[in-house]
Amino acid sequence: MQKNGFLFLKALLGAFLPILLVVVTGPVWAGTLVLRDDLPSLSLNGGLSVYEDKTTTATIDDVQRISQKGGFTDLAAGYAGGYRTSHIWLRFTVQSESRQPDWILAMGLPFLNYVTLYVPRGDGTFQVSRQGEMIPVEQRDLRVRGPGFRIHLEPGEEKTFFIEVHSKSTISVDGDIWQEGEFHEFEKKDLIIVSSFASLSFYVLLFSVLNLLTKRNLINFSFFSQIVTTFYVNLYTSGLLSLYVFPDMTWPIAVVPFFNGMQLTTNIMLVDCLLRLPLHCPRISKAFRGLAVLGFVMGVIGVIWGNHVTTPSLNMLLLVLIFLVTGLAFWLVMTRGEQGAIIFLVAFAITLAASVPILMRNIGLLPPGTVLPYSTHFVTLCHAMVVGFGLIQQARQTERERQLVQRRLLEESQRSERDLEERIAQRTRALASEIQERRQVEERLRDSERQVRAVLDAASFPMMVMEHRTARPLFINGPAEGVFSGELSLQMFCDHPEIAATLQQDMISQLPFFDREIQLVRKAGGDRWLMVSAVFLRYGGLTAVLFCLNDISQRKELEHSLLGAREQAEHALETERRARREQRNFLAMVSHEFRVPLAIVETATQVLGLTLPPQATDCQGELAKVQRAVARMTDLIETCLADDWLESTSMSLRLETLDLVWLVQDVCEEFAILVDAERMRLHLPEAALLRGDATLLRVVVSNLVDNALKYSPAELPIDVRMSVGSQRVVLEVCDLGKGIAVEEREQIFDKFFRSPSVGRVGGAGLGLYVVRRIVMHHGGTIACVSGPAGWGTVFRVELPLGTP
Repeated sequence: MQKNGFLFLKALLGAFLPILLVVVTGPVWAGTLVLRDDLPSLSLNGGLSVYEDKTTTATIDDVQRISQKGGFTDLAAGYAGGYRTSHIWLRFTVQSESRQPDWILAMGLPFLNYVTLYVPRGDGTFQVSRQGEMIPVEQRDLRVRGPGFRIHLEPGEEKTFFIEVHSKSTISVDGDIWQEGEFHEFEKKDLIIVSSFASLSFYVLLFSVLNLLTKRNLINFSFFSQIVTTFYVNLYTSGLLSLYVFPDMTWPIAVVPFFNGMQLTTNIMLVDCLLRLPLHCPRISKAFRGLAVLGFVMGVIGVIWGNHVTTPSLNMLLLVLIFLVTGLAFWLVMTRGEQGAIIFLVAFAITLAASVPILMRNIGLLPPGTVLPYSTHFVTLCHAMVVGFGLIQQARQTERERQLVQRRLLEESQRSERDLEERIAQRTRALASEIQERRQVEERLRDSERQVRAVLDAASFPMMVMEHRTARPLFINGPAEGVFSGELSLQMFCDHPEIAATLQQDMISQLPFFDREIQLVRKAGGDRWLMVSAVFLRYGGLTAVLFCLNDISQRKELEHSLLGAREQAEHALETERRARREQRNFLAMVSHEFRVPLAIVETATQVLGLTLPPQATDCQGELAKVQRAVARMTDLIETCLADDWLESTSMSLRLETLDLVWLVQDVCEEFAILVDAERMRLHLPEAALLRGDATLLRVVVSNLVDNALKYSPAELPIDVRMSVGSQRVVLEVCDLGKGIAVEEREQIFDKFFRSPSVGRVGGAGLGLYVVRRIVMHHGGTIACVSGPAGWGTVFRVELPLGTP
């Protein structure tokens, strides 16, 4: 593939090398053109000089002065300026050696807007004649495709002519001076050739219309749109549009920029459909559609601001598009095996080979003479015919594929019919088998019905079968007949309609089985309770209900007795609750009455401690005993209140974010007033934040520290340690006392339990019980273990850092 691409590039450079040599060749000095009788026409190439008026305001007098000063540039061939708004002035000198004085000057391309010829007179003035496609036909000197002028030169006369060209289309100018008879013969032949191309293009247009009417799809519409825009642009570039189609109108020429933009748009639409780019190259297809929209927008802009604004860009885009499409078609043929793309590859290859010099001339890169006559018409016609042939081949291929699909569908339909017939036969056999099985089932049902009757007759309790909808009795066993013939009536459901409605509602809501207790009034007086159990079943081919009746009157009497006992128990429970509330209120009142005197005593001892002299050591000791007794009474009251609060049903924690380290330090500082501060050794971290009830947690710490101080010798210290983990905080209170027996380490947390080994140390047996309850309410645990050296006791409390 790389080798083929290199060869293609090499061939392309070889083809365009002569043209590039002509472009880069420097200008030659324009000479005087000589008319002779033996020359039917004389080309202006080699005799032209050019001047570009960028101001567009120069007059013939200004240009004549510029010419005298050497402001014109000699040309080797015709002038190709591309799309520009400047006025182009051409100068050439002609000397006549012919006997005939009248000649015809044919200038430039047919689509130049304005071409003005200035012919010098003997008095220094000029005769002015204007031609161009924007000039109505009846105002032209000659009815020809391009600008044409009649000039008069006497034998031996020499004149210097000036031509002013102003056009919004590409400015490409060359010319010839013709003998009048020869010019008319040439014009006839030229018109025949151009008309032939136009006629063939019109036939291709008719073919596209018929193709679109035959099969209305996107590809045929794209081909029709492309042919319409190309046909219109060709009529414009050939001069036939202004000469024959719209001889007295200029607006058809004004909309040519729109058709130039639509030419790019329709070509992209056609390429997108022909090469099936959405299937093979979806991204390139999206880019092409964007270019199609751009072509339409540029066409509208060209109509508003002029052909010279957008057409150069459109020509470059069209040239790039031709290169891309040719490469894409070649790639699809070589890599994807798209044989249908070969025809379109040929079509765009022809367009590529011939359109490059045309587009390069239009944008001013090549002189006019490098483009062969009628090449534009020939290329577009060949392209359209090849694409049309490709569409025909594609339609044939599509028709063949459609017929193949129809044949496959027909075969599939026939196969489906055979399968359907086979399934119908199988279903018929299955139905016959099903009928036989149904008969056997019905026989089994009759046998089953007889068996059900036999079972019901053998039952020792009342049973009956009733139809589900009508409550019509279908079968009643012996015990049921005895019941209904005695105290109860078979019409009990009718005698008690509210019971019948309730039973029916329960049966519907509790399918397929339900139990129901009903109360009936005996004829002899009193109530009778029945347990009615029912289940749905099929009986005699009907949906029926099997009722089982059971007398539960005695059970109901027992239930009434139990209900009375329950009411008495609830009354006793309410009495107990009332007593407990009164007890709780009494405890709260007593604790309040105790707190006030204790607070007065504590304050008084503090005042006495401050007023006593330092040498009164005995008094100080007695005051310390009083303070310790007050503290023990206060702790006992707090513990009792905490226990009562924990036992209450309305207990709820007052949670807040607190620092457990600060709380432990605050409690230890309170105890430091009563004991030697050096006995309490604290090993605490900087902070331990958690969510808890500060009052209850203070009770926990206070009880543990107080127990450690009470149950260890006065001369030995206690340790308070705390560690913080990722999810929990651990608090340990260690003493060096006698320790607690292993069998008592769980009992000490029971309410009112006191170990026999504590001796005369005071206590109510509530502290550790309350501590454990508080810790559990906070989602934590508490345990009692031996000291590190086997001496003393360690109470370990673990609390979660999160919300309990």
